[in-house]
Amino acid sequence: EKNIPNEACIIVANHQSSLDGLFIMSKMRHRAYKNTYFFAKEKHWKSKLMKFMARKNTVILMDINKDLKEALQKLSHILKEGKNVIIFPEGTRSKHGLQEFKETFAILSKTLDIPVVPVVIHGSNRAAYRRVKFPRYFAPVRVEFLPPVFPSENDTFQSLKSKVEQLISDKVQVYNQKKKQ
Repeated sequence: EKNIPNEACIIVANHQSSLDGLFIMSKMRHRAYKNTYFFAKEKHWKSKLMKFMARKNTVILMDINKDLKEALQKLSHILKEGKNVIIFPEGTRSKHGLQEFKETFAILSKTLDIPVVPVVIHGSNRAAYRRVKFPRYFAPVRVEFLPPVFPSENDTFQSLKSKVEQLISDKVQVYNQKKKQ
């Protein structure tokens, strides 16, 4: 995808289904794909097999009941190595619209001076939402990478979070309007 810079970035997307990560990765060039990690809730990776897969692949698991500091340190280390990180800042899936974003990505972006690439996912909730055993293969899913947002000197964590959240929200509304027509 042309909007992913050649240097490290934080890819921030709305979250509609358990397959969103795969949808994002399917749109990335191989070079970006192999240098990208996921930030995920540990509770969704319960089984030993799933935890093993996470460790062997590019998934950083976080226990939301523990200290966020350790997770931020892991993510910082990955970003400093020039790798990308995908974060779903809503923290959970949402069928329609957006839930409020968490600041994690903004803290990392501002502290490390790393760009954020907003990504809008539309339609993945129709392909596979919660407790769906088999995805609906022909449900149309759209993934759009927006231009990178670079943290400015004047940005606070909150203002950077709000800026990215608004860009994604505006695009989600456009897609929702098209769906109604």
